[in-house]
Amino acid sequence: MAQRPPTQAGQLLGTPSFGWYSLRDLTAPGNATAVSTLSSEVMDWGTKIISNNAVTSVVNATTQASAIDIRATFGKTANGVIIALYGTDGDNEDCGFDLYAYKEGPAGPAVPVFFTAATAVILGTYDCTKYPVDSGANSAGDALTGFWVDTISGTDYWPAGVTIANSGNNAICTISFDLMGFRYLLLHYFDGADPLATAGAIITAY
Repeated sequence: MAQRPPTQAGQLLGTPSFGWYSLRDLTAPGNATAVSTLSSEVMDWGTKIISNNAVTSVVNATTQASAIDIRATFGKTANGVIIALYGTDGDNEDCGFDLYAYKEGPAGPAVPVFFTAATAVILGTYDCTKYPVDSGANSAGDALTGFWVDTISGTDYWPAGVTIANSGNNAICTISFDLMGFRYLLLHYFDGADPLATAGAIITAY
Protein backbone atom coordinates (compact mmCIF):
# COMPACT_ATOMS: atom_id res chain seq x y z
CA MET A 1 0.00 0.00 0.00
CA ALA A 2 1.34 3.41 -0.93
CA GLN A 3 2.12 5.75 1.91
CA ARG A 4 0.12 8.93 2.29
CA PRO A 5 2.00 12.09 1.39
CA PRO A 6 3.13 14.23 4.36
CA THR A 7 0.39 16.77 3.76
CA GLN A 8 -2.22 14.08 4.44
CA ALA A 9 -0.53 12.33 7.36
CA GLY A 10 -1.86 12.82 10.88
CA GLN A 11 0.11 14.84 13.43
CA LEU A 12 0.59 14.13 17.12
CA LEU A 13 -1.40 16.33 19.48
CA GLY A 14 0.76 17.73 22.26
CA THR A 15 -0.34 19.52 25.44
CA PRO A 16 1.99 22.41 26.35
CA SER A 17 3.84 21.86 29.63
CA PHE A 18 4.18 24.85 31.95
CA GLY A 19 5.48 25.30 35.47
CA TRP A 20 3.71 26.95 38.40
CA TYR A 21 3.64 30.74 38.70
CA SER A 22 2.40 33.07 41.42
CA LEU A 23 -1.15 34.34 41.03
CA ARG A 24 -1.05 35.89 44.49
CA ASP A 25 1.95 36.27 46.79
CA LEU A 26 1.53 34.83 50.27
CA THR A 27 0.14 37.80 52.21
CA ALA A 28 -2.79 38.55 54.53
CA PRO A 29 -6.17 38.38 52.77
CA GLY A 30 -6.43 42.11 53.43
CA ASN A 31 -10.03 42.67 52.32
CA ALA A 32 -13.12 42.79 54.47
CA THR A 33 -15.69 41.91 51.82
CA ALA A 34 -16.18 40.27 48.48
CA VAL A 35 -15.59 42.34 45.36
CA SER A 36 -19.04 41.34 44.16
CA THR A 37 -20.46 43.84 46.66
CA LEU A 38 -17.99 46.51 45.49
CA SER A 39 -18.36 46.05 41.77
CA SER A 40 -16.80 49.36 40.77
CA GLU A 41 -13.45 47.95 41.87
CA VAL A 42 -13.34 45.42 39.07
CA MET A 43 -16.25 45.57 36.65
CA ASP A 44 -14.72 48.07 34.25
CA TRP A 45 -11.28 47.04 33.03
CA GLY A 46 -10.38 50.65 32.38
CA THR A 47 -11.18 51.57 35.97
CA LYS A 48 -9.24 48.68 37.45
CA ILE A 49 -6.13 48.83 35.29
CA ILE A 50 -5.85 52.02 33.29
CA SER A 51 -6.99 54.52 35.92
CA ASN A 52 -4.88 52.93 38.62
CA ASN A 53 -1.79 53.25 36.47
CA ALA A 54 -2.59 56.48 34.63
CA VAL A 55 -1.82 54.85 31.31
CA THR A 56 -3.85 53.59 28.38
CA SER A 57 -2.70 49.99 28.09
CA VAL A 58 -4.10 46.82 29.66
CA VAL A 59 -0.57 45.41 29.58
CA ASN A 60 -0.27 46.82 33.10
CA ALA A 61 -2.46 44.02 34.46
CA THR A 62 0.60 42.42 35.97
CA THR A 63 1.15 45.42 38.23
CA GLN A 64 -2.11 44.70 40.05
CA ALA A 65 -2.16 42.50 43.15
CA SER A 66 -3.52 39.02 42.41
CA ALA A 67 -3.82 39.68 38.67
CA ILE A 68 -2.07 37.88 35.83
CA ASP A 69 -1.62 38.29 32.10
CA ILE A 70 -1.95 34.73 30.81
CA ARG A 71 -0.40 35.47 27.42
CA ALA A 72 2.62 37.25 28.87
CA THR A 73 3.16 34.50 31.43
CA PHE A 74 2.46 31.33 29.42
CA GLY A 75 2.34 32.39 25.77
CA LYS A 76 -0.36 32.02 23.14
CA THR A 77 -0.62 28.23 23.47
CA ALA A 78 -2.26 28.35 26.92
CA ASN A 79 -5.88 27.26 26.52
CA GLY A 80 -6.81 26.58 30.13
CA VAL A 81 -5.54 27.09 33.68
CA ILE A 82 -5.26 25.22 36.98
CA ILE A 83 -5.15 27.17 40.25
CA ALA A 84 -4.20 25.91 43.73
CA LEU A 85 -4.45 27.91 46.96
CA TYR A 86 -2.36 27.73 50.12
CA GLY A 87 -1.92 29.63 53.35
CA THR A 88 -0.58 29.85 56.89
CA ASP A 89 -2.45 29.35 60.16
CA GLY A 90 -4.09 26.34 61.75
CA ASP A 91 -6.01 23.87 59.64
CA ASN A 92 -9.69 24.66 59.06
CA GLU A 93 -9.03 28.42 58.99
CA ASP A 94 -11.06 30.01 56.19
CA CYS A 95 -11.45 32.87 53.74
CA GLY A 96 -13.26 33.57 50.49
CA PHE A 97 -12.46 34.75 46.99
CA ASP A 98 -13.93 36.19 43.80
CA LEU A 99 -12.30 35.20 40.51
CA TYR A 100 -12.78 37.32 37.38
CA ALA A 101 -11.58 37.10 33.76
CA TYR A 102 -10.99 39.88 31.23
CA LYS A 103 -10.64 39.89 27.46
CA GLU A 104 -8.06 41.89 25.55
CA GLY A 105 -9.11 45.50 25.29
CA PRO A 106 -8.96 48.83 27.08
CA ALA A 107 -12.41 48.99 28.67
CA GLY A 108 -14.17 45.64 28.58
CA PRO A 109 -16.11 44.25 31.55
CA ALA A 110 -14.95 41.78 34.16
CA VAL A 111 -16.60 38.39 33.58
CA PRO A 112 -17.27 36.42 36.78
CA VAL A 113 -15.63 32.99 36.85
CA PHE A 114 -16.24 31.66 40.36
CA PHE A 115 -17.40 33.26 43.64
CA THR A 116 -17.29 31.78 47.13
CA ALA A 117 -18.74 32.72 50.48
CA ALA A 118 -16.43 34.07 53.20
CA THR A 119 -16.13 30.66 54.88
CA ALA A 120 -15.99 28.45 51.79
CA VAL A 121 -12.21 28.32 51.21
CA ILE A 122 -10.69 26.19 53.97
CA LEU A 123 -7.15 25.11 54.83
CA GLY A 124 -6.74 21.36 55.16
CA THR A 125 -4.09 19.32 56.95
CA TYR A 126 -1.91 18.67 53.88
CA ASP A 127 1.40 20.37 54.71
CA CYS A 128 2.90 23.02 52.45
CA THR A 129 6.48 22.90 53.73
CA LYS A 130 8.17 24.95 51.00
CA TYR A 131 7.20 28.03 49.00
CA PRO A 132 5.96 26.54 45.72
CA VAL A 133 6.89 29.69 43.75
CA ASP A 134 8.69 32.98 44.38
CA SER A 135 6.46 34.96 46.73
CA GLY A 136 7.44 38.42 47.90
CA ALA A 137 10.80 38.24 49.69
CA ASN A 138 10.76 34.42 49.63
CA SER A 139 12.06 32.21 46.83
CA ALA A 140 10.63 28.93 45.63
CA GLY A 141 11.92 26.14 47.88
CA ASP A 142 12.34 28.31 50.98
CA ALA A 143 10.99 26.67 54.13
CA LEU A 144 7.34 27.41 54.89
CA THR A 145 5.01 26.29 57.66
CA GLY A 146 1.70 26.25 55.88
CA PHE A 147 -1.12 24.16 54.48
CA TRP A 148 -2.84 23.70 51.14
CA VAL A 149 -6.46 24.71 50.75
CA ASP A 150 -8.41 21.46 50.64
CA THR A 151 -12.00 22.71 50.42
CA ILE A 152 -13.56 25.13 47.93
CA SER A 153 -17.27 25.61 47.31
CA GLY A 154 -19.20 28.38 45.65
CA THR A 155 -21.05 29.53 42.55
CA ASP A 156 -19.78 28.72 39.06
CA TYR A 157 -20.48 31.57 36.62
CA TRP A 158 -18.17 30.48 33.81
CA PRO A 159 -19.90 29.69 30.48
CA ALA A 160 -17.75 26.59 29.90
CA GLY A 161 -17.87 25.53 33.56
CA VAL A 162 -15.27 25.38 36.33
CA THR A 163 -13.94 22.12 37.76
CA ILE A 164 -13.28 22.01 41.51
CA ALA A 165 -11.23 18.87 42.04
CA ASN A 166 -10.48 16.95 45.25
CA SER A 167 -12.44 19.21 47.58
CA GLY A 168 -12.78 18.20 51.23
CA ASN A 169 -10.15 15.47 51.27
CA ASN A 170 -7.32 17.12 53.26
CA ALA A 171 -5.19 17.18 50.11
CA ILE A 172 -4.75 19.84 47.40
CA CYS A 173 -7.99 21.18 45.96
CA THR A 174 -7.64 22.74 42.50
CA ILE A 175 -9.70 25.01 40.28
CA SER A 176 -9.47 24.47 36.51
CA PHE A 177 -11.29 25.86 33.50
CA ASP A 178 -10.94 26.57 29.79
CA LEU A 179 -9.97 30.20 29.21
CA MET A 180 -12.24 30.59 26.16
CA GLY A 181 -9.82 33.15 24.75
CA PHE A 182 -9.75 35.38 27.85
CA ARG A 183 -6.36 36.87 28.62
CA TYR A 184 -6.35 38.26 32.19
CA LEU A 185 -7.43 36.84 35.55
CA LEU A 186 -8.03 38.68 38.81
CA LEU A 187 -8.27 36.85 42.15
CA HIS A 188 -9.65 38.79 45.10
CA TYR A 189 -9.28 37.18 48.53
CA PHE A 190 -11.36 38.37 51.46
CA ASP A 191 -11.46 37.52 55.16
CA GLY A 192 -13.53 34.64 56.48
CA ALA A 193 -15.19 34.11 59.85
CA ASP A 194 -11.99 32.58 61.20
CA PRO A 195 -9.57 34.05 58.67
CA LEU A 196 -6.24 32.48 57.87
CA ALA A 197 -3.18 34.60 58.58
CA THR A 198 -1.87 34.68 55.02
CA ALA A 199 -3.20 33.41 51.71
CA GLY A 200 -1.45 32.69 48.42
CA ALA A 201 -2.30 31.18 45.05
CA ILE A 202 -0.34 29.48 42.29
CA ILE A 203 -1.35 28.97 38.68
CA THR A 204 -0.28 26.82 35.76
CA ALA A 205 -1.65 26.43 32.24
CA TYR A 206 -2.29 23.74 29.66
